[in-house]
Amino acid sequence: MVRILAQGGVVAAIAFAVGVPGCGYRFRTDVPAVSVRRVAVSPFANDTFEVGIERPFSEALREVVLRSAALRLAPRREAEAVLRGRVLAFGASPIAYPGSATGVRVGAYRASASVEVELVRADGHVLWRRGPLARDAEYLTGATAMATDANKNRAIRQIAWELMGDFRAAFLRGR
Repeated sequence: MVRILAQGGVVAAIAFAVGVPGCGYRFRTDVPAVSVRRVAVSPFANDTFEVGIERPFSEALREVVLRSAALRLAPRREAEAVLRGRVLAFGASPIAYPGSATGVRVGAYRASASVEVELVRADGHVLWRRGPLARDAEYLTGATAMATDANKNRAIRQIAWELMGDFRAAFLRGR
């Protein structure tokens, strides 16, 4: 009886080993698209008319590298390659128009941005590039222009974090 159970266990183990790879589940590891470990992060370039929009994207990319098990942030002189990005486009469009006694007033906006991120060796050879990656976020108008601007800046930070999350996922998947 013990022998039969042991043989059944072997059969089950073989069935599991053969069946699991075909089921769609994969063991996930943080393996980057290229064999670079030490990277420097350059500030994002800004191709838009939105002053300062590159800062939240640069900060988010730096934070993604700091949190990564696959990459190590290094000074440029010690880095194997440099991660650099570019904000390609930014826009904010009204999406809600609540009525008022004096006419139509915008109540909310949808901010959208697209970026490109690349990993470049010191000799200028591009090892990996993705873009445009695009996201959007909504924000409310405030009681004052300053409040509306603060809401817009929060939306931009949200977009930056989401896009850098997209970058991380694409980079570690090797796409």
